[in-house]
Amino acid sequence: MTLRAANAEALPFDFTNLARAVATYVEELIQLADSMRESTGRLNRNIREGNLKAAANPAQTYVPPAPLSPVPFLNFSPLQNAVAQLQESARLYRKTLDSVLSGQLSNSIREELNRLLMQTERLLTTEKGLPGLPWYTHLIYAPGLYTGYGAKTLPAVREAIEQRQWQEVDPQTNRTAAAIKSLAEQIARATQVLKRAGVTGY
Repeated sequence: MTLRAANAEALPFDFTNLARAVATYVEELIQLADSMRESTGRLNRNIREGNLKAAANPAQTYVPPAPLSPVPFLNFSPLQNAVAQLQESARLYRKTLDSVLSGQLSNSIREELNRLLMQTERLLTTEKGLPGLPWYTHLIYAPGLYTGYGAKTLPAVREAIEQRQWQEVDPQTNRTAAAIKSLAEQIARATQVLKRAGVTGY
Protein backbone atom coordinates (compact mmCIF):
# COMPACT_ATOMS: atom_id res chain seq x y z
CA MET A 1 0.00 0.00 0.00
CA THR A 2 2.97 2.34 0.63
CA LEU A 3 4.09 2.33 -3.00
CA ARG A 4 0.53 2.69 -4.20
CA ALA A 5 -0.03 5.63 -1.86
CA ALA A 6 3.19 7.29 -2.99
CA ASN A 7 2.09 7.21 -6.61
CA ALA A 8 -1.59 8.01 -6.08
CA GLU A 9 -3.26 11.31 -6.85
CA ALA A 10 -5.11 10.76 -3.59
CA LEU A 11 -4.46 8.25 -0.85
CA PRO A 12 -6.14 4.98 -1.92
CA PHE A 13 -8.84 4.97 0.74
CA ASP A 14 -12.20 3.34 0.07
CA PHE A 15 -14.71 3.44 2.92
CA THR A 16 -17.50 1.36 1.40
CA ASN A 17 -16.26 -1.93 2.82
CA LEU A 18 -15.80 -0.39 6.25
CA ALA A 19 -19.32 1.04 6.18
CA ARG A 20 -20.71 -2.34 5.16
CA ALA A 21 -18.77 -4.09 7.93
CA VAL A 22 -19.88 -1.66 10.64
CA ALA A 23 -23.49 -2.09 9.55
CA THR A 24 -23.04 -5.85 10.01
CA TYR A 25 -21.57 -5.31 13.48
CA VAL A 26 -24.59 -3.26 14.53
CA GLU A 27 -26.93 -5.99 13.30
CA GLU A 28 -24.92 -8.50 15.31
CA LEU A 29 -25.39 -6.40 18.45
CA ILE A 30 -29.15 -6.33 17.90
CA GLN A 31 -29.18 -10.10 17.42
CA LEU A 32 -27.05 -10.55 20.55
CA ALA A 33 -29.48 -8.56 22.68
CA ASP A 34 -32.47 -10.41 21.23
CA SER A 35 -30.83 -13.80 21.82
CA MET A 36 -29.91 -12.91 25.40
CA ARG A 37 -33.45 -11.67 26.05
CA GLU A 38 -34.92 -14.93 24.80
CA SER A 39 -32.48 -17.18 26.69
CA THR A 40 -32.83 -15.15 29.89
CA GLY A 41 -36.59 -15.38 29.75
CA ARG A 42 -36.42 -19.12 29.17
CA LEU A 43 -33.98 -19.66 32.07
CA ASN A 44 -35.97 -17.52 34.50
CA ARG A 45 -39.17 -19.31 33.53
CA ASN A 46 -37.57 -22.69 34.20
CA ILE A 47 -36.30 -21.49 37.57
CA ARG A 48 -39.67 -20.06 38.50
CA GLU A 49 -41.55 -23.22 37.49
CA GLY A 50 -39.08 -25.53 39.22
CA ASN A 51 -38.08 -27.31 36.03
CA LEU A 52 -34.36 -27.21 36.76
CA LYS A 53 -34.81 -28.69 40.20
CA ALA A 54 -37.11 -31.40 38.85
CA ALA A 55 -34.50 -32.38 36.26
CA ALA A 56 -31.64 -32.53 38.78
CA ASN A 57 -30.21 -35.75 40.19
CA PRO A 58 -32.34 -36.53 43.29
CA ALA A 59 -29.35 -38.22 44.96
CA GLN A 60 -27.47 -34.94 45.03
CA THR A 61 -28.26 -31.66 46.72
CA TYR A 62 -29.29 -29.14 44.10
CA VAL A 63 -29.54 -25.39 44.59
CA PRO A 64 -31.15 -23.69 41.58
CA PRO A 65 -29.42 -20.56 40.26
CA ALA A 66 -30.79 -17.13 41.03
CA PRO A 67 -32.87 -15.58 38.25
CA LEU A 68 -31.03 -13.25 35.89
CA SER A 69 -32.01 -9.64 35.40
CA PRO A 70 -34.31 -9.32 32.37
CA VAL A 71 -32.72 -7.99 29.19
CA PRO A 72 -34.34 -4.64 28.40
CA PHE A 73 -35.17 -3.47 24.91
CA LEU A 74 -32.12 -1.42 24.06
CA ASN A 75 -31.97 1.65 21.85
CA PHE A 76 -29.65 1.02 18.92
CA SER A 77 -31.05 3.86 16.79
CA PRO A 78 -28.03 6.18 17.36
CA LEU A 79 -25.77 3.50 15.90
CA GLN A 80 -28.18 2.71 13.06
CA ASN A 81 -28.48 6.39 12.12
CA ALA A 82 -24.71 6.91 12.28
CA VAL A 83 -24.08 3.84 10.11
CA ALA A 84 -26.63 5.02 7.54
CA GLN A 85 -24.79 8.36 7.38
CA LEU A 86 -21.46 6.56 7.02
CA GLN A 87 -22.76 4.36 4.22
CA GLU A 88 -24.04 7.36 2.28
CA SER A 89 -20.82 9.34 2.80
CA ALA A 90 -18.75 6.34 1.72
CA ARG A 91 -20.91 5.85 -1.37
CA LEU A 92 -20.64 9.48 -2.46
CA TYR A 93 -16.90 9.58 -1.85
CA ARG A 94 -16.36 6.44 -3.92
CA LYS A 95 -18.54 7.79 -6.73
CA THR A 96 -16.75 11.14 -6.70
CA LEU A 97 -13.30 9.60 -6.58
CA ASP A 98 -14.14 7.35 -9.52
CA SER A 99 -14.97 10.48 -11.52
CA VAL A 100 -11.59 12.08 -10.97
CA LEU A 101 -9.29 11.83 -13.98
CA SER A 102 -5.56 11.23 -13.57
CA GLY A 103 -3.76 14.50 -13.07
CA GLN A 104 -6.97 16.40 -12.37
CA LEU A 105 -6.03 17.25 -8.77
CA SER A 106 -3.83 20.24 -8.14
CA ASN A 107 -1.11 19.93 -5.53
CA SER A 108 -3.09 22.02 -3.06
CA ILE A 109 -6.26 19.96 -3.54
CA ARG A 110 -4.36 16.69 -3.25
CA GLU A 111 -2.60 17.81 -0.08
CA GLU A 112 -5.85 18.97 1.52
CA LEU A 113 -7.61 15.76 0.55
CA ASN A 114 -4.84 13.53 1.84
CA ARG A 115 -4.68 15.45 5.11
CA LEU A 116 -8.39 14.76 5.66
CA LEU A 117 -8.01 11.10 4.73
CA MET A 118 -5.08 10.59 7.07
CA GLN A 119 -7.23 11.77 9.98
CA THR A 120 -10.10 9.35 9.39
CA GLU A 121 -8.87 6.37 11.41
CA ARG A 122 -8.16 8.38 14.54
CA LEU A 123 -11.76 9.61 14.55
CA LEU A 124 -12.75 6.07 15.54
CA THR A 125 -10.66 6.22 18.72
CA THR A 126 -11.32 7.70 22.12
CA GLU A 127 -8.82 9.37 24.44
CA LYS A 128 -10.50 7.81 27.50
CA GLY A 129 -10.00 4.27 26.21
CA LEU A 130 -12.45 1.41 26.54
CA PRO A 131 -14.19 0.45 29.80
CA GLY A 132 -11.86 -1.85 31.71
CA LEU A 133 -9.23 -1.53 28.96
CA PRO A 134 -8.18 2.14 28.97
CA TRP A 135 -5.04 1.40 26.95
CA TYR A 136 -7.20 0.31 23.99
CA THR A 137 -8.81 3.25 22.27
CA HIS A 138 -10.43 1.94 19.07
CA LEU A 139 -14.24 1.92 19.20
CA ILE A 140 -14.74 -0.45 16.25
CA TYR A 141 -12.17 -3.20 16.92
CA ALA A 142 -10.41 -4.15 20.16
CA PRO A 143 -9.49 -7.21 22.21
CA GLY A 144 -12.26 -8.29 24.54
CA LEU A 145 -11.97 -7.83 28.28
CA TYR A 146 -11.99 -11.62 28.84
CA THR A 147 -10.83 -12.90 25.46
CA GLY A 148 -7.11 -12.21 25.62
CA TYR A 149 -6.22 -11.10 22.13
CA GLY A 150 -9.51 -12.26 20.64
CA ALA A 151 -10.98 -9.27 18.82
CA LYS A 152 -14.44 -7.90 19.45
CA THR A 153 -16.34 -5.50 17.26
CA LEU A 154 -17.98 -2.36 18.67
CA PRO A 155 -16.35 -3.53 21.92
CA ALA A 156 -17.61 -0.90 24.35
CA VAL A 157 -21.24 -1.60 23.47
CA ARG A 158 -20.83 -5.34 23.03
CA GLU A 159 -19.19 -5.91 26.40
CA ALA A 160 -21.73 -3.76 28.21
CA ILE A 161 -24.41 -6.07 26.81
CA GLU A 162 -22.50 -9.29 27.43
CA GLN A 163 -21.77 -8.29 31.02
CA ARG A 164 -25.40 -7.24 31.52
CA GLN A 165 -24.39 -3.72 32.49
CA TRP A 166 -27.56 -2.25 31.09
CA GLN A 167 -26.93 1.24 32.48
CA GLU A 168 -23.73 1.39 30.40
CA VAL A 169 -25.26 0.42 27.07
CA ASP A 170 -26.75 3.81 26.18
CA PRO A 171 -23.61 5.84 27.03
CA GLN A 172 -21.36 3.46 25.09
CA THR A 173 -23.83 3.33 22.20
CA ASN A 174 -23.89 7.13 22.00
CA ARG A 175 -20.12 7.41 22.25
CA THR A 176 -19.55 4.85 19.49
CA ALA A 177 -22.25 6.40 17.30
CA ALA A 178 -20.66 9.84 17.70
CA ALA A 179 -17.32 8.46 16.47
CA ILE A 180 -18.94 6.84 13.43
CA LYS A 181 -20.80 10.08 12.70
CA SER A 182 -17.54 12.04 12.93
CA LEU A 183 -15.99 9.68 10.40
CA ALA A 184 -18.96 10.12 8.06
CA GLU A 185 -18.64 13.90 8.30
CA GLN A 186 -14.89 13.72 7.60
CA ILE A 187 -15.53 11.61 4.50
CA ALA A 188 -18.12 14.15 3.39
CA ARG A 189 -15.54 16.92 3.76
CA ALA A 190 -13.12 14.90 1.63
CA THR A 191 -15.83 14.54 -1.00
CA GLN A 192 -16.32 18.31 -1.07
CA VAL A 193 -12.60 18.77 -1.64
CA LEU A 194 -12.80 16.44 -4.64
CA LYS A 195 -15.76 18.38 -5.98
CA ARG A 196 -13.73 21.56 -5.84
CA ALA A 197 -11.35 19.94 -8.32
CA GLY A 198 -14.05 20.49 -10.95
CA VAL A 199 -15.68 17.07 -10.85
CA THR A 200 -19.23 17.05 -12.15
CA GLY A 201 -21.98 14.56 -12.79
CA TYR A 202 -23.23 13.56 -9.38
